[in-house]
Amino acid sequence: MLPAERQIRIKELIQVRRNLKISELSELLGVSEMTIHRDIKPLIEEGIVIKTFGGITLVRETPGTVSDNDDCVFCNRKIDTRLGYRLILPNNKVETTCCAHCGLLRHYQFVVSPSH
Repeated sequence: MLPAERQIRIKELIQVRRNLKISELSELLGVSEMTIHRDIKPLIEEGIVIKTFGGITLVRETPGTVSDNDDCVFCNRKIDTRLGYRLILPNNKVETTCCAHCGLLRHYQFVVSPSH
């Protein structure tokens, strides 16, 4: 399978699952984890996915929107109110993530790319 074909397959999988582990992709596609890292690099640069510890996560199509269904704005997991992390944006919108890790990663997105 060519790199472009693997990238298409990764896009299909991430749309369905939203979060994938590098090791899982390696096993599913029958290539090394290093190959997966090379394959996801363009997807990260395009803003389709973000790199997380040991995997990738689908980037929300409309970043910065407040979720009505109590899902993390970063990884789309359900938010446990005891662990939730809130970001108050300059426009007074509030975003909530499921944990401090996602909150800090979301904050980093604003620092690196303030257009979100």
